[in-house]
Amino acid sequence: MKSILDLSEVKARKYFMESSNFCSLDLPKYIDFSKVLTYVEGKVGSKSLDDILKVSKMKPSEYEGVNHRLLVKKDAKFTYRPIDVANPYLYYLLVRQMTTKGNWKDIKARFATFVSPNIEVISIPKVKSDVDKSHKAALSLKYRYMFVTDITNCYGSIYTHSIAWALMGKDVAKTKKGKPGLLGNIIDSYMQGMQYGQTNGIPQGSVLFDFIAEMVLGYADSLLSKRLADEGIEEYKILRYRDD
Repeated sequence: MKSILDLSEVKARKYFMESSNFCSLDLPKYIDFSKVLTYVEGKVGSKSLDDILKVSKMKPSEYEGVNHRLLVKKDAKFTYRPIDVANPYLYYLLVRQMTTKGNWKDIKARFATFVSPNIEVISIPKVKSDVDKSHKAALSLKYRYMFVTDITNCYGSIYTHSIAWALMGKDVAKTKKGKPGLLGNIIDSYMQGMQYGQTNGIPQGSVLFDFIAEMVLGYADSLLSKRLADEGIEEYKILRYRDD
């Protein structure tokens, strides 16, 4: 079963630009974003965001409502989850930036450093496959105790600067905060651009946003693994989905 990290940069870009991955809501089949995404890709061409901003002279973060936000019912208790249909121009420009040969190689290398023998990540986006949770039952035979936890308001709780921490390490990222050309700072800037300059929370509603959340959560996995090792705790197994 392939994850997105098994893809080349070319195939990863194509994957992110699929209509069903651009908007991961369970929509009627007649709602298809393929033509919009193809149009945007052709319209942008080789232009960078800086080239485009020379015309408007205003950053996306200076505009409210850059993405189209929907409220989707979460449960029977009148709780709603905000889902964003991303601005297709910003979406494409970010996808293109993340899937250059060098940046994609760096992303894959960084994810490799998050790997822990005691933590199994189930929620890395898969290529045309559903998440399999069935092996949780097998582990229940091996371990005496099982705890189920959840990150409350996961996407809304992610600090956008922590994306750079995940890709560079917190100390390095802090010394290079705002420095142009660094992928962590670039992704951080796009997240703010889609949210009226806010640094609290990232959008939710596409596989791209899921993948960016996995960067931060993978970094958290590595910190947790180190902390447990420092405490001498070795007999445990964690199955982590995206927010639980």
